[in-house]
Amino acid sequence: MMQGAGFEVIDLGHDVPPERFVEAVKQHRPQLLGLSALLSTTMPMMRTTVAALEQAGLLGRPAC
Repeated sequence: MMQGAGFEVIDLGHDVPPERFVEAVKQHRPQLLGLSALLSTTMPMMRTTVAALEQAGLLGRPAC
């Protein structure tokens, strides 16, 4: 749906470890990062991913 709206989408796939998100954000420098959880049992890993991004200093930074 995001591609259909004109966004460039970089799909990292499923079961992505937090470290891979950190690497992808450093490489692609996105203005927007989306995470998806189809089951509530997978949602706790989102907190871990956000913490990894925060620890890497990648949250709240300007994209350019």
